[in-house]
Amino acid sequence: MGGFRSTRWRKHQKKGLVENCLKITTTLFKDDLFKGIEKDGFLGWPIDGEPEMVIAYKTFALNHNLAVRLTYDKYIGGEDHLLDYSIPIVSSERNFGGYRRWFRCPLIVDGKRCRRRCGKLYLPPWGLYFGCRDCLQLTYKKSQQAHKNKNLFNYNAELRKLRKADELELQLLQILKTIER
Repeated sequence: MGGFRSTRWRKHQKKGLVENCLKITTTLFKDDLFKGIEKDGFLGWPIDGEPEMVIAYKTFALNHNLAVRLTYDKYIGGEDHLLDYSIPIVSSERNFGGYRRWFRCPLIVDGKRCRRRCGKLYLPPWGLYFGCRDCLQLTYKKSQQAHKNKNLFNYNAELRKLRKADELELQLLQILKTIER
């Protein structure tokens, strides 16, 4: 058990990266949301000076809360998809006054609606809809790189133990020499 090449890591799929996704935050709509006014506009993400994607949005009131309606065109797998959906926005009171706005994740995973509160929603290159990191199984690049140097850290820890053992051995030898005199 646990012999050479016994791991299944080669078959393991890494999670998608947040850094490769388009993201929206509630702060993009901050002025519209705090004033409670309906407003429409466009969001764009430029790559090399050309917009990769342009999204039309509209903020509006929805059942005593606010929402953002997104409309955009996404090309995936040789097909063009026109998407038009709303994302609810809820607020929570802060401890020292004021409110914080949150998106409610609009995705459905395994037949259950997520509805998680998030400050940011992501649109991965392979996805059609904006969603939270958990639903889209996204992670940060830094967290995937954290384990690359694990063996180096273990080596350094062992080296420190050996140095400490060498120091103890030297101290023991000095004590023995003083006893022999």
